[in-house]
Parts: sequence; C-alpha cells; structure tokens
Amino acid sequence: MIRSAFARFALPGPVALPVLALLSLLVFLPGFFSLPAMDRDESRFAQASRQMVESGDFLDIRFQETPRHKKPIGIYWLQAASALLFDTPDAPKIWAYRVPSLVGAIVSVLLTWGLGRVLFGRRVAFLAALFLMGSVLLGFEARQAKTDAVLLACILAAQLCLAMAYTARSREALIGRKTAYCFWFVLGIGILIKGPIILLITGVTIVGLIAVDRRVDWFTALKPLSGVGLTCLIIAPWFIAIGIATGGAFFQEAVGQDLAGKILSGQESHGAPPGYYLLSLWLAFWPFGLFAGLGLLWGARNFSSLGARFLLAWLTPNWIIFELIATKLPHYVLPLYPALAMLCAAALVQEMPRDRLFQILKVFGLGMTALITVVLMVAVGAVLVLYGNPLSFWLIPALLAGIAMLGFLWGPLHDGARLERGILPIFLAGVCLIGSIFQGVLPAAQDFWISKSVADVVSQRRQTCPDAPFSIVGYSEPSLVFLAGTATYFTSIEGAAASYLADPTCAIVAIPEASAPDFQQRVEASGVAPHAVAQIEGFNYNGGRSVRLTIYSGQR
Repeated sequence: MIRSAFARFALPGPVALPVLALLSLLVFLPGFFSLPAMDRDESRFAQASRQMVESGDFLDIRFQETPRHKKPIGIYWLQAASALLFDTPDAPKIWAYRVPSLVGAIVSVLLTWGLGRVLFGRRVAFLAALFLMGSVLLGFEARQAKTDAVLLACILAAQLCLAMAYTARSREALIGRKTAYCFWFVLGIGILIKGPIILLITGVTIVGLIAVDRRVDWFTALKPLSGVGLTCLIIAPWFIAIGIATGGAFFQEAVGQDLAGKILSGQESHGAPPGYYLLSLWLAFWPFGLFAGLGLLWGARNFSSLGARFLLAWLTPNWIIFELIATKLPHYVLPLYPALAMLCAAALVQEMPRDRLFQILKVFGLGMTALITVVLMVAVGAVLVLYGNPLSFWLIPALLAGIAMLGFLWGPLHDGARLERGILPIFLAGVCLIGSIFQGVLPAAQDFWISKSVADVVSQRRQTCPDAPFSIVGYSEPSLVFLAGTATYFTSIEGAAASYLADPTCAIVAIPEASAPDFQQRVEASGVAPHAVAQIEGFNYNGGRSVRLTIYSGQR
C-alpha cells in the first residue's frame, strides 16, 4: 500500500531533475517581479551591489559612503553580474538583483533530490525536494536579493559530497577525485558567500559522524590536506586584497563586531530565547512542518541506518547550536531544513509502525499546520483591510487556497492512509496560498511601500530637472536609497532647509508632517516660499509606526 502510494515519485534523474527545476521556477516566480524592494537586508545588499556597478570598484563593499564590512564579497559579485545583464541605471529593478537567489533556490531543490537519492533512493529524494520547494522560508529567500539561497546551494553541494563519501564506505567503494575536490571547492565558494557558516554546518556533521561511528577513513578519502589548500586558494586573493585595502578594518568589523555580536548578544534587536527556531518551524516549514515530528521519530527509530545517522548528525547538533546563539532570525536555520525534509520523506516512504506515538505526532502536526493556515488567511485579510485594498482580487485565490488546505488536512485526521495521498494536494494548496501572498497581497498593501511612493515622486520631478538633489528627514530605510539613487541625502531639518535654499528651483526634500512648520519657517526666513508637491502616508513595517511625509520641490 505504502510503496504503491509513492510509486509516482520514483522518477529517474534524467526526468526528475528537469521536472523539479521547471516546477521550482513556477513555484518561486510569483512575486519575484511584483514584490517591491524590501527593507532592510535585501535593499542593503542590492544597493551595495549596484554601487559596485556604478563605481567600477569590485573589491570594497559600501552602502553610500559607509563601508559594509559584514559579509564577504561573493554575493555582491553575483548580484553585480546579474545587474549588468538585467538592470538599467535610470530605473533600477530589484528583481535583477534577486536572480542569484532564484537560481540558488532552484539548485538547492535539485541538490536535495541528489542527497535523497544517495541516502535513500528516488522516492524519498523526489518527495524531499517537493517538501523543501514548497516551504515558506525557501520561497521567501528565493525572492530576496540576499545571501541565504545561494549559501544553501553551496552547503547542499558540500553535504552531497560528504554523503557520497560516507555511504561509499558501506559499499567498500572509493570516491573519485572530482567528488573530493568538489567538496573543498564549494567550501571556498560558500565562505566567499557568507563567511564561516558553511564550515559550521559541514564541520559539525563531520564531527558528529566521526564521534558516532568512531571511524575517519571515509573523511580522509576526501583528501583534506590538499583540499584545504584548494579552499585557501579560492578565498585567499580577495581576503588578502580587502585586508590590505581596509587596513584590516574588514576583519575587525566582520568577525570582531558582526559575528561575535550575533553569537554573544541579540544583535539589532533580534535576540530570542532557546526554542525560537522550534516554534518558528511551523511557519517557516509550512505546510510540511506537518511531518516534522514523524520525520524525527523515524530518524530516532532508524538511527542504525546510514541515511538517518547522516541526517541527524547534520540536523540535531547544528539546531542546538543555533538555538543557543543569542541573535536569531528564521533564515539562520534554512541550511537544516533539507535534512528535515529528507527525514520527513523517509518517514512516509519507509515502513514505520503506526503506533500511538505516531498517531499523536500526526494529529499534532495536522493541528499546527491547520492553525498556521488559519493565521495566514487572517493575516491576508488584515493586511489588505488595514494597509491596502480590501477588495483586491488576490484576496480570493488566497482564501480559496487556505480553505482547500484545511479541507486536505481534515481527511488524514481520521484516515491514516490519506496522509500519503494528500501530499500533492497539500503541496498545491500551499503553493497557491503563498504565491498569492507574494504575487498580489503584499504588493497590494500600498501603505507598506513608502520608499516606492517617495521614489516615484522624485522620479517624476527629475523628468524636468534630471540632476535635482534629494534629501529626506525622519525616514531612512535602505530601500529608498536603492529606488531614489545613491545620492539620496538623509539629513536634519536644518540640512533639508539648506539643501532646498541652495537650489530652490530643482531641489527635492521630504519632511515629516510634524516637522513641516519648522521647515517652512526656516525656508521662508530666507525669502523663499516652499512649494509642497505631494503628501505620502504609509506604515513602516520595520519601525512599526505610521509615516506621513510632505515632499517639497521648487519646480512648478
């Protein structure tokens, strides 16, 4: 019964990989183009990459004039290359900087299939790839111009090499030099993308497996001595160059401040107690958090198998480490979700007693998934009513997908066999709900996109005065710099008045509503009458506060 239920997923590689690639593209594209530039990380990364293209300096990393010494250069190079292909200087397109993340997410799905194929076989491989593809967190990262989707692809490539070496031991087979050096090559690329995170994930996996098996021969087959040299050869040129160019300031900030700050304290108000990632799992891995408990139960009961042992060595100690680190954001544990997806898939495909504990975990998973579905549906309605258009077309497909999801979850509650047959309907309903949110609901929440509204006014004013200086008071989100231009000037009331008076014909300034009388008084004291051209109202979702701006310009 179980094997026949999953026969449809047993696709050979020449069929499975293109099917997964095309399906991933269809899943990740909704919202990829329509979602405006988001604050704050996405816009910081995209703007720094844009400045590389503008300045021709592909060594140092800057946001306006401020050095951005938090992450290595890799993602900026990828985004800059994408911008050279797809972006235009006069009208920046945020999606041009998201292309590396989209590619990274698709590659991650394919590599998850590869890992599942090595550890368990084709049925588990395809199912695990679907679980990862349909998760909220990977879907979000695929649509963001950040590091995490590309880093995930690098980590999965390294883990695939590790899995091939680890399972080859049981067959008394030898791995090739290509596999060995591929591992060290992708380690180098991963370090250039996001520093030591890839070393943490792979290193903990290696140490865990060696501690459990008390054998190192499978790891030495990866040629660690010469391999470390290859990794250093990849990362050394840029690290040496940036160290010289910044006098060591890059390492002081990236390691001494950014990395140490994340480990020891809740950096940028992102601190949370242990257990945060366990709770956020139900949303981040929705809708397939449904199977998380079953996957962990299967792994614990089948720890003697190579596949379960490899995945638990990857998942468990790393999860504990991330729970103990002071700074917490949902995407930090994204590199652990493929391991969880494979455990969930194995729990469904492999034989497992459907005893009382199984039933408890199944009911709990169904209940939590249904709860998150209801929360998402309520959030969709609230966002459109409070911050957008409650009559938006996208409310209908989002709610219909949510209702369908609840219906698909109800069946397995009473019929255990439907747990397998409901996977594809649950996947499709989840994709439709999340796709509707990214494609239409969030873009329709106009109050969220203050930067876009301000930048549209600035662009309109610059049609008749192309070099008009733009300064703003009381609102300093990075997305505004990306949309309005690198020369955007964040200043005080005094600075805004001085900027306006220096070029009363063309200058553009944006002033908070409460400070507008002060600005007008300062300008009028010099004999100039300020001319208000637009009023912008919105909600800053980062600061959690309403924003009202008056835009002044001398153009009439």
